[in-house]
Amino acid sequence: MTLNDSYTAALTSTTNAEDVIDTTQTILITTERPEWVVILDYTSTILMTCNVIILMLAMGAATYWREIWDHVKRPWGCLFGMVCQFGFFPALGFGLCIGLQLPTYEALGVLILVCSPGGAFSNFFTYWVDGDLGLRWDYSGVLNFVLFAA
Repeated sequence: MTLNDSYTAALTSTTNAEDVIDTTQTILITTERPEWVVILDYTSTILMTCNVIILMLAMGAATYWREIWDHVKRPWGCLFGMVCQFGFFPALGFGLCIGLQLPTYEALGVLILVCSPGGAFSNFFTYWVDGDLGLRWDYSGVLNFVLFAA
């Protein structure tokens, strides 16, 4: 008798109602966290929240509506970014997967990374390196609209 046979036999031999396990009951296992971990977790949450609020306010204060409107009137930067995001980057990632002969799951990870837009984190990097925030915000808005529409 193999392991699977004995497991199946054990499952089929329970015919009494009191032997059947009720799967609707939940067993909660609680562990006490040390006090310093709780304090550190709370402190880091407050600091990161304040950091995000300050960065968002700074990006908003550093951007003029006229800059955004200029990029809306001449959308060549957004169009170039979309061609790169949906054409060049996936082709480059596919070429890397073929050239490096990556296994299936690693190749899938590379393709997911090259097809994903930057999101809010790229807005932070654009702000930190004193880039064109108007173009970045226009590009993020257009890219998100296209991705949700597709």
